[in-house]
Amino acid sequence: MSRSINRITLVGNVGGDPEIRHTHGGRKLCQFQVVTSRRWTKSDGSHEEKTEWHRCVAFNTDRGRQMADVIERFAKRGIRVYVDGRVEYRVYEDREGAERWVTEIIVQDFLALDPKDEPVEVPA
Repeated sequence: MSRSINRITLVGNVGGDPEIRHTHGGRKLCQFQVVTSRRWTKSDGSHEEKTEWHRCVAFNTDRGRQMADVIERFAKRGIRVYVDGRVEYRVYEDREGAERWVTEIIVQDFLALDPKDEPVEVPA
């Protein structure tokens, strides 16, 4: 049996206050965006910067992990965070009937960081 890994780690800023929803089965989920940027120097000495917006989703689970509750409480627009999870792609049909693809980070671990990048205690 071959082994594979689907893991992503982000350190960035929360792009907006989290949105809380519930699945059809009643499970709580929290959606939020993490913004990351990278900067580099071009060959002519000028600087270039690229910003990426990552769509993140966290769930409360039946096994006691209340990740959606933790993120709802601690993730506020602009704060620096550490997010660890896996990448998932899904397809849905929009209101006009067009097929849409979405890339999401399913959050498995979350840490709020203060401005000095020191961890803030977050209950699991």
